[in-house]
This record gives sequence, structure tokens and C-alpha cells, in this order.
Amino acid sequence: MSYKHAIIAGVNKCGTTSAFRYLSDHPGVCGSSIKEIRFFLQDPYDASTNSVERYQAYFAHCTNNQMFLEASPSYFSWGKEIADRILGLIPAVKIIVMLRDPIDRLHSYYRSALVYDNYANALLSDIKFSEFVDTALKADKEVGEMD
Repeated sequence: MSYKHAIIAGVNKCGTTSAFRYLSDHPGVCGSSIKEIRFFLQDPYDASTNSVERYQAYFAHCTNNQMFLEASPSYFSWGKEIADRILGLIPAVKIIVMLRDPIDRLHSYYRSALVYDNYANALLSDIKFSEFVDTALKADKEVGEMD
């Protein structure tokens, strides 16, 4: 692909949605038709789903003189495997990695879950943040002991 391209990756609750929106507002940038394409998370050997044309379709509304932008935070979790897939299709890509202080991120997740996640809300509505942290640490320790 010969056009300019950038991808935002990162951890959840670190501002990838805001960055995608703000950057997409710039006239020289064109955001993908949906924010989280997750194109490179698909089976790389399945030619029917991983064609260049299929990826470019997410940018059909863009002009060639704009930088194409996508934001799929989940790419971050896959590390080098995803980076290699991305570079295989878009060698000159710019990758923006967004991180956030883990404690701030956890607190943001807790607040967000209380407001937006009906399943988590039912579980969290009766416990304070400190109790949530204690429960999470205990569960993590138990999982570690099972390994």
C-alpha cells in the first residue's frame, strides 16, 4: 500500500477512542469507517478475510492525500505477532501505542463498569473500589497458584 497509514494500539481505558476522534477531525487525517477494525486479529492464512482490498474498504470514504487512521487497542496485547502482520501489509505504517498509569486505569474501569456495563454493574454496585481491588488481587493470586 502506498498511502500514509497510522494505527492506534494500547490498553483499554487509556484514551484510544478520544485520540482517534481528535485525530480524525484533522483535515489531513481520515479515520476508518469503524474505529476498531481488528483486521489483523483475524486468521492470517484465511485469504477470504484478509485481502488488501477488504482492508482498504474501511477507508473507501478517504482521499489518497489523507493519512488513513485506525484504532484497534486490542492489537497491543498480541505484541510482535500482530506487529509482523501489520508490517506485512503496511510496511511504512506509523503505530501509536497508548498506555496509562495502571491504578488510574483500574479506577477508570471500575467507574465505567458501574455506569455502562450491566453485567459488571450488578456485581460491583454493592462494593467500594477498595473492596474491588482486594477481590481482584485475591483472584489473581489464586489463579497464579493454579499455574
